[in-house]
Amino acid sequence: MTLTAEQLEQVQEYTGPAAWTYHQALPEAAQVNLPRSLRVWQDLRLVAAAVLSAACTEARRAGAQAAGEAVKGVKLGGIEVQLNAAQAGAVQNGDADNWCALAASLRADVAASRRETAAPGSLSLPVEVGF
Repeated sequence: MTLTAEQLEQVQEYTGPAAWTYHQALPEAAQVNLPRSLRVWQDLRLVAAAVLSAACTEARRAGAQAAGEAVKGVKLGGIEVQLNAAQAGAVQNGDADNWCALAASLRADVAASRRETAAPGSLSLPVEVGF
């Protein structure tokens, strides 16, 4: 089962352009298998949540690596500038936090929808009464 163009557009819309682009740039092994994810989860919001989680995980990993490898000081002629190494991965970590939060929100939305569907309600049946 492959995703139709419309389904793919929905997943892209749920994830947002930055997360989608980041996910598509990941190595194939780190990307979500979209058709398999749809077969398993049966909901495009959960497929998008999987994409967001993958992007979040990889962005955090890249942010941590960048912070560890950051230059701590630069000297140009007589001017020396000290850099905070923790700021090097801040942008990726900020994106990662947003993507993880959006993934959690999508999962909560699906869970709420499923609870509403499963909630017992009143049932009306046609009844014939004869005297």
